Amino acid sequence: MATASEMLGRMVPAAEVELRQAEARALKPFGLDAFLIEAYKQESFTPLVHGEVLVHNFVRTYLLENQDVTYWNNWRYAGSSKPTCRLCAYYFSEITDVTVRESHGNLYAKWRAPDVYDEAGAQRRDEILSAIAKLIRQDALRTLSSKLPRGRTDDSSSFPTVAEYFARNAHRAMPRSEPRRRVEIGTIQPPASSTLLDAAQQG
Repeated sequence: MATASEMLGRMVPAAEVELRQAEARALKPFGLDAFLIEAYKQESFTPLVHGEVLVHNFVRTYLLENQDVTYWNNWRYAGSSKPTCRLCAYYFSEITDVTVRESHGNLYAKWRAPDVYDEAGAQRRDEILSAIAKLIRQDALRTLSSKLPRGRTDDSSSFPTVAEYFARNAHRAMPRSEPRRRVEIGTIQPPASSTLLDAAQQG
C-alpha cells in the first residue's frame, strides 16, 4: 500500500516530484495516509454505473441497432433526481450527443464506466477513461496546492476545510452504500416506420 507521497511520485513529472511530495506531507497531520489505507483495506468493492451513464449507454446501443430511430423531439438529455457527480460530469464532458444536469462536484470511489461490446465503443470508452484520469490527476494536484477539496456536503452549497473533510470521511473512505439515484426514462416503443425514441428525459 503506497502513501500519498509515493503515489504522487508516479503522477507527476520528475521535476515536480519533490514539490508535490512536500505538499502531501503537509496533509499528513490531517490523516490523508490513514484515509487511503482504510480505503485500501475495504474487503468488498463493487463499482456501479451511475444512472445517467447507464441511460445514455442504453440509448446509444438502441440507436445503433435501430438506425431509423432518434430522440423524441430531438431532446438529447439524460437526467436523474440529483445533480451529476464529478465523474459523471467528466464522462459527459467527453460526449457531445447528450446533455446532463450540472454537477455537485462530489466524487464517488465506486463509480465505473458501462460495459460495451462493440469494438468502436470499447475504444471510445478507453479514450474517455484516459481523459477522466487526466482530470482526476489535475484535481488531486489542485487539492494539494489549495488544501481545499472539491465537492459539497450532502449536495449543499457548503465546502469543508481539509481537516474537517478527512475527519468526517476517514471512517467511510469507500462507503458501502451510496445515495439512491432515481432515473426517469421515457417510453420506448418498437419502431413502426419511423417511431421516435423517448428516452432519458426529466419528468
